[in-house]
Amino acid sequence: MTDTIEVAKDIPAPQQAVWDRVSNHAQTHTWVKAARVRLLEEGRPSPNGLGALREVSFPDKRFWSTIQERIVSFEPPHIFTYKIVSNMPGLRDHLGALTVTPLDASRSRLVWHVDFDFKPWHPMAWFAGAFTKTFGGVLAEALEELARQMSGQQAPVAMTR
Repeated sequence: MTDTIEVAKDIPAPQQAVWDRVSNHAQTHTWVKAARVRLLEEGRPSPNGLGALREVSFPDKRFWSTIQERIVSFEPPHIFTYKIVSNMPGLRDHLGALTVTPLDASRSRLVWHVDFDFKPWHPMAWFAGAFTKTFGGVLAEALEELARQMSGQQAPVAMTR
C-alpha cells in the first residue's frame, strides 16, 4: 500500500541558497519547525552527502517514532534522496526527495516528494492515510516557513541617483 506526498513552493532565493539550506541536515529544524535532526554518520563528499545517516524526531507529535534516514543520492545543487532505514513500524519501503530547480537568477522551486509503502497486514497500514495527510501538512508548513525566511535573504537592489 503506497501513500505519496508531494508539496512544492516557489522560494524567493537562488538555487544554491535554497540548496545550502535544505541539504544542511543539522539546520533542518530552522525551517521544518516540527523536526529535530541529528547527523549520526557523515556522508561524502560533504558531511550531508551520499551515505549520511541522520536521526529525525518530531517531539511535538505524539506517537511518531524517532527514525533514521540514509541519504541515498546527493547531486548538488539539484536533488538529494533519502530512505527511512529504521524505526518506522509497518514500513516496507520509503523514498523521499528534495529537488531544487532554478526559476530565474533569484527564484527557485522546491519540491518535496515522499513515497511510503506500508505492509498491508501491519496495523500502521490502517492509519497510513491519516498519517500521510498530517505529515503532508508538516511538509507544506516547512516550505512556507523556508520561503518566508528566505524572502529576506535576497541580494539588495542597487540604488541609482
